[in-house]
Amino acid sequence: MLFLESRHEQDREDHDVIRLARRRTPTLMYQHLPAAEDPMLWLPDAYAWPVGAGGDWRRRVPPLLDGVVDLPGKSGIPNLRPSGR
Repeated sequence: MLFLESRHEQDREDHDVIRLARRRTPTLMYQHLPAAEDPMLWLPDAYAWPVGAGGDWRRRVPPLLDGVVDLPGKSGIPNLRPSGR
C-alpha cells in the first residue's frame, strides 16, 4: 500500500502517473491522505524538498540518498540517476 500526501490540485496528476505504474505492477494500491493525518508523510518531505529547491540544498542531499528518481509526465518511464553515494 502506497500512501501519498494529498495536494488537492496535484492528486489528478498522481492518479495518471500511478495508472502508468500499474501497467507493470497491477496490484499496486494507493491512497491520498492529508499530511496532518499521518506523520510518516513528513519524512519524504525532509528529503524531497531540498532536491526540488535546488542549489546548495540539492548539493547537500546525495549523502543521504541512494539516488534520485525523476518521475515522468503522463508518458515515459522514470529517469533513474545514482546519487554518487
